[in-house]
Amino acid sequence: MLIIIYGNLGTGKSTLAKILSEKKGYKLIRFDEVMLLFKDKVYRTQDNDFLLKKEDVLKVYETMHKLAKETLKQGKNVILESLYLKNQREDAKKIAKETKNEYVIIEVGCDEKEIKKRLAKRKKRSTNTRI
Repeated sequence: MLIIIYGNLGTGKSTLAKILSEKKGYKLIRFDEVMLLFKDKVYRTQDNDFLLKKEDVLKVYETMHKLAKETLKQGKNVILESLYLKNQREDAKKIAKETKNEYVIIEVGCDEKEIKKRLAKRKKRSTNTRI
């Protein structure tokens, strides 16, 4: 089984993915964690936000999908979590089909006011942890 979780920043997709992964025992593959493999390509803005060039974003997705495919071939279940644009979700669905696995797509949404509150809290936390 492949679960694809996507949504905008601050909607709670990482939290949902983590809880599902822990409860079901699925391997969790998150964009933010895979991105760290490309840390030499990651830039930070003055607000401490991460930036990647488009081609590097595509490399992160390729790496996520490669890891998912390998895991599914081993008979293990996977959760992919990211912002996932439509074409990236289509690529992820192909992995499930190629490995003869079912897939579920979950879009996570949230009230805009709540998202702003969460992102402000996250920004404050990252500002406080800067060295």
